[in-house]
Amino acid sequence: MTEDQMLFSLAEVCDLTRLGRTTIYSEINSGRLKIVKVGRRTLISREALRDWRERIEADTAQPEPDKAA
Repeated sequence: MTEDQMLFSLAEVCDLTRLGRTTIYSEINSGRLKIVKVGRRTLISREALRDWRERIEADTAQPEPDKAA
């Protein structure tokens, strides 16, 4: 994989994220991770991966505790 690679296969996404195929397919089926179909291939763009990661980070962010004065 190169830094200028635009599209990733599902196997590459699994390697990058350290998640299994079932989890990646679940994210795709839920609509949280967008795909690009090229013929029979299912690919995921760099932008879709970034958006998905940012959405996960926002959903799992811990709220900052109130600071008592």
